[in-house]
This record gives sequence, C-alpha cells and structure tokens, in this order.
Amino acid sequence: TSLGGIVADIWSDVVQLALLWGGTLAAAAALLAQRGAVLLDGLPPERARTLVFDATGLGDGATFAFWPMVLGGVFLYMSYYGCDQSQAQRLLTARGDADAARALVLNGLLRFPLVASYCVLGLLLAGLLATDPSFAALMEGRRPDSLVPVFLTTQLPAGLRGLLVAGILAAAMSSIDSALNSLAAVTLEDVLDRPPEAQSVWLGRGTALGWGVFAVASGLAFAHGDPVGDVHRPRPA
Repeated sequence: TSLGGIVADIWSDVVQLALLWGGTLAAAAALLAQRGAVLLDGLPPERARTLVFDATGLGDGATFAFWPMVLGGVFLYMSYYGCDQSQAQRLLTARGDADAARALVLNGLLRFPLVASYCVLGLLLAGLLATDPSFAALMEGRRPDSLVPVFLTTQLPAGLRGLLVAGILAAAMSSIDSALNSLAAVTLEDVLDRPPEAQSVWLGRGTALGWGVFAVASGLAFAHGDPVGDVHRPRPA
C-alpha cells in the first residue's frame, strides 16, 4: 500500500478475496468429506432457521431476528458504501458515475454468497462441536471466537491448514490496507491541508508507512493486554 497506493490496494484486495473465499470453501468441503451429513444432524433446531419473523428485538430479548437486521443493515451499509473513506476512494477510481454505480451493485450482489459461505462453515463447526466430544473438550474454557483457530490447528491436514491461515491473514489485510491508504489521504489533505499538487509521491508513501508502523505497534501493545471483561477469567493451561 505504501509503494503502490490505491492501485496496490485494489489489486491486493482481489488476491485476498480469492484466498479468503477459496479457503472458506475448502474448509467446509474438507469438513463435510471427513464427517458427512452427521454434522447437520447435530445442529440445534433454532440454528437451522434462516428467517426469524416472530421477533422484533425491541424489548423482547431477542438477539437474532429478521427486522432488526434489515433495519440495521440498511443504515450500516448505506454509511459504509456511501460515506466510508476506504470505499469512497475506490469509487473515485472508476471511469465515471455509471462504472461506480455498477461496482456498488456488484459489490452488494457478490457479498451475499461470500457471507453465506462463512455462515455455512460456522454451522458445520457448530455441528462438529455438538457431535464430537473430543473437539468439544478442546473448546472447554475457551472463548467462542477461538472456534475457528482450534478447528484449523486440530482438524485440518497440512497444506489446507496453511491455505486457511493465509485466508485469515488476507481477511485482516484487506481491511487494513484500505484503512492505511485512507489515513494517508486524510492526513495530507484534511489534517495538514496540503493540496494534491503539493503532495509528492514519497510524502504519500511515507505517510502510509508511518500509519502502518503505528498500527503494528498499537496491535502489539493491545495484544499483550487483557481483553475488557476477561481480566478475572481463568485461562486454560
């Protein structure tokens, strides 16, 4: 991102998407090949419901329902695709308004099967947790977000395990590289108030690199601290 700017940002995201999606599908296929349909039989019935219309989430205690997701999703994705700098900078690279609109439509259409594949893998892992006592024992005392890492390190063969790790890193990078490029642009144009003609290539690269170093240092600092609410939770040996 520092060397190539928005061009590197966009093309690296294409490669990262292929890694992430391919790794997710490969993991789901491997899990089904190893365990078969017994995984689906182990799913709790409430997890198999795709559309929940009998809850509103407005004071009824429901945490999963159709209408809250529709309402929240409209505002969430309108703000993300309409106002977020990391998305706006990509739209500004389009040849014209029609190409930008087409990119937004394709983004919305392709997002559904991508997220659906994540959900399918999650359901298969829930079935594995319910039907495999040894895997459930490995998850004992761990946070729910460790489900995928434990699955990767204990259930997948070498090679496929590496593909999935690369996919996870790609997912993180695809968010970070856009943010770094956005931070560099906002810093130079909005904070330092430097017009584009006064911005040298090396100044832009240096600013992006500086934000990258700051992000890495911050990540390492927070990684060595206790998560909020977990300070007094006993850690597994």
